[in-house]
Order: sequence, then structure tokens, then C-alpha cells
Amino acid sequence: MHHTPMTALREDRVLFILRGDDPDAVVEAAEATWAAGGRIVEIPLNSAEAISTLDHLVWRIPDGCFLGAGTIRRPEEVALVRRIGVSFVVSPIATRELADACREHALVSVLGAATPTEIYQAWSWGADFVKVFPAPSPADMRRLRTPLDDVPMVAVGGVTFSNVRDYLDAGCVAVGVGGSFYGAGPLPAPGGGAGGWGGNRTDEVKERVWALLETIRKR
Repeated sequence: MHHTPMTALREDRVLFILRGDDPDAVVEAAEATWAAGGRIVEIPLNSAEAISTLDHLVWRIPDGCFLGAGTIRRPEEVALVRRIGVSFVVSPIATRELADACREHALVSVLGAATPTEIYQAWSWGADFVKVFPAPSPADMRRLRTPLDDVPMVAVGGVTFSNVRDYLDAGCVAVGVGGSFYGAGPLPAPGGGAGGWGGNRTDEVKERVWALLETIRKR
């Protein structure tokens, strides 16, 4: 089967969001995530040196895995990251211009919304997925899904090991996990001594990714 970011997100049901103050740490975390089976990695544009990080990682994407750019807010940013070579974009907002730019540049779009009106607008403008951010409780997500059950929603913000199944069972097509999942706060610099990045930290990321994927697969 030919995989795209759309099919991978629907199958894996999780998007890994890597934001950090040290680009080397972000690169290592992305590679550790891919190595552990997490196929869909997003680097937000407001991460440190995000453009050079994306430019570096795009040449290291394993077969069947995908790299996207997050915190995209303007059409010109869509064009920029398309030139770098990412395959999807994620935004905290949704505008018609943003949706059009994603379509024009053949990028899968995960556009942000919070209210029923915003969610429906993002979907009607052509978003491939609607990022519900900040995600309400799983119970409130279920209520949102009831009148908008044809909209593929991705819950982002507040998703943890303990509630990930609740969000998916509430009808979300996928979830996004970021800072709290990777150990809260910015990723430490490589080789930073106690608590810093290094072999043990890489192993920790892999173990977290494995555990989350296993939790998601459970029924």
C-alpha cells in the first residue's frame, strides 16, 4: 500500500510534535521517534532554528515516515516549507488562504480550530484534518463530534499516556503529543551531562514512543 501522511496518521493515530531550544536535540529526538516506530513528526516553526532543522531532517526521513512543519500561519510559510521538502503542515489556526496554499502546494493540511463553527469552517475550506486546539476533555470532544461526526479531528494539547485512549474512543481520528510527552519543557542539549541529551535520553524517547504506540493499539 502506498502511504501518505494522511494514511499514516489515520493508521497510527498519533502525531509527534518536537519543539525545543536546541536544534541538535530536536534532530536526535526526531530520529529516535522514527526509529521507535513513530512515523509522523512535526517541527514547529517557532522551535529554535526550525528552518535549518527541517532542512537537515528532510534528508534523514526513513522510508514510510513523514516530516511536517508546524505553527504555520501564513501562505508564504506554506510555500517556504514546501521548498524544503516537508509533506504536511500543521497550524494552530485556519484561514481560507492557508487551506488554499496547502492545496496549491500539494501538502496535507492539519488546520487548527476550537469551536464548532471554526471546526466546520476549516473542514469546508479543505483542511485534510482539523486540529482541535487546545483540546477540551475527552467527554467534551465526544460532544463536539456528535454534530460534526464527518470531520476528522486531531486532539492536541493535554493528551497524555493516561487519557490518549479516551480521546481516540471519543472519536478523534488521531492525537498530537508534544512537550509533556517528551518529558516537559524544551529538549535538553546533546551531551548535556545529568539530565542532558545522550544515549540514555535517546533510549528514553524510544521507550516512550513504543509505550504510546502500544497504548494506542490496545482496544
